Amino acid sequence: MSCSYGRIVPITFIDAPFQIIIEIKIIIKDKTKRGTNNLEVEFKGELFNIYEYLSTQDEYDLINIALQKAEMGGIYNPALLDAFFCLNIVYLFTDLEIPTEMREDELALFDLLEREGFIDFIVSNINNEEYMNIYNNLIETKTAKEQYKNSTAAIIQSLIEDLPKNAEAAAK
Repeated sequence: MSCSYGRIVPITFIDAPFQIIIEIKIIIKDKTKRGTNNLEVEFKGELFNIYEYLSTQDEYDLINIALQKAEMGGIYNPALLDAFFCLNIVYLFTDLEIPTEMREDELALFDLLEREGFIDFIVSNINNEEYMNIYNNLIETKTAKEQYKNSTAAIIQSLIEDLPKNAEAAAK
């Protein structure tokens, strides 16, 4: 099947605990190339591209989305950080577009892609230097955000931001 912006292909995964066959209809987009040496790969009989590198904006988005989704009560959950980082690697480094309905439960999607070896396949085909650069930037950003949250400046800013809400609640 094809459409004006790409071709839709099914990739079949087996959900092991229930032996249910899950077919994800993935759209392989006709994007402009991000590098001159994009890699055409095959997974379960379907060809798609893995980009040579990410733009600065995509790298920024990947890091911030992973951190935002992994934050729980002011700390970063390592399991969630890994899941959202890996999913965004798949979303941004390939010309695959996973439909919105499949993204509604991203942790289940991550589990499925991880179990089937898809995430490892993508990561193993990304330029290692590019991947490590993004991963290191993720860790540095996480550390800087954690340090800031524990700083006096963050505490003062929090007090200033919370003051109007607290005053309003006290007035009631």
